[in-house]
Amino acid sequence: MKIRLALMISGLIALTGCGAGKFVGGALAATGVVDERTGKAIGASDNLTNAMKPIGFEEEKSIGGAVALVALSRFGGLDPDQRLQKYVTAVGTAVAQFSDRAAIPYHFAVLGSKEPNAFACPGGYIFVTRGLIDQLNDEAELAGILGHEIAHVSEKHALKLIRKMKMLGGTAEVTAAYLDTNPDAFDKIIDETVKSLFEKGLDKDKELDADRIGVDYAHRVGYDANGLKDFLNRWAAHESDSKTMKNTHPGAKERVGLLTKSIEKMKPATGPRLAERYKTWVKDPPPPG
Repeated sequence: MKIRLALMISGLIALTGCGAGKFVGGALAATGVVDERTGKAIGASDNLTNAMKPIGFEEEKSIGGAVALVALSRFGGLDPDQRLQKYVTAVGTAVAQFSDRAAIPYHFAVLGSKEPNAFACPGGYIFVTRGLIDQLNDEAELAGILGHEIAHVSEKHALKLIRKMKMLGGTAEVTAAYLDTNPDAFDKIIDETVKSLFEKGLDKDKELDADRIGVDYAHRVGYDANGLKDFLNRWAAHESDSKTMKNTHPGAKERVGLLTKSIEKMKPATGPRLAERYKTWVKDPPPPG
């Protein structure tokens, strides 16, 4: 298991990369956070819905890409450390491959904000801040954090919120046809999604489900299942360090208690922690040249 995990991550690091250029309109694609097609759709200033397809992944990706733009702007842009971007992308990609929605492309990025936080946008756009990266002790903890965010995407938590919002407004589905005849609908959806993800948080039960499911994803790869729980145990004493994270997630102690019960059912729950590799990629300065 350790050999498989080491080879998987090493291979992914060699194959993946994430630029750290400026992000404005279509140029967002150059960052590696969104693909070129989505970047162009987000950058269109006249009518964003023109690039959207009927209900399906393309529509989800367009919504998620627009929310990702807000995340980049609000949380300090991309961290300039491209080694770190590649490493986080590699770990996240490995976990995503073992998720229940592995067929879609995922995009991972570290944001420059020093405030600890992590979040997922519809369509597979997953962010973790530099402030949270610096709080982690090993790769198993990182895998648990990313697994939690991947679970939000695999379970379509944000999309369910959007559907609920539209149903309350008298529309059963979010369709391209509906958005085309209601020019302000797209902006409203983005605004409400941003508020939910970055300010109010998703429903408590969805966050707790993401903990349980995300830990399972990381464990499927081969990581120690205790990674996320161990971070949350430490975080319980520092929750006030991140107002955003505190406002958008249940209390750390409650999360630890429920995770402990879930992990007890995993046999075995132990696995590699990879603290030295994490230190090499995240905390040590890059080698010369």
